[in-house]
Amino acid sequence: MLRKASRSVSRLYDAALADAGVSAAQLPVLRTISRHEWLPLSQLAKILFMERTSLYRTLTPMIQSGWVAIKGGRIGEGHAKQVSLTRKGRALTLAANAHWEGVQTRMVESFGTERWESLHKDIAELAALGVGLMT
Repeated sequence: MLRKASRSVSRLYDAALADAGVSAAQLPVLRTISRHEWLPLSQLAKILFMERTSLYRTLTPMIQSGWVAIKGGRIGEGHAKQVSLTRKGRALTLAANAHWEGVQTRMVESFGTERWESLHKDIAELAALGVGLMT
């Protein structure tokens, strides 16, 4: 049911973010990168609970679009690489945030603030549990 809910909600967020030109899978990556000047890819993967290969697949079109910059070598070379948003990536993230806020407000209002806060807490605990069980 969690995966089913995730797909349903992802479609809603994807539709809301389409006008900004970014997907619901890309925006959290961009937002996380935006909080740092340069962020090691291994740390970004850890923050997002992503496998590095999945992160690389997500980042590749963002690099090609000029939203993010990589230093320290190219993806896949085995060197310590870091990522940062470009000016274009920062502008895109700001624009996409407005779309995200709109759909987020609708979701919280429709679901109920108390239920949303409880769900948010439960999902955070579930994510931590999943990570803990993997180790």
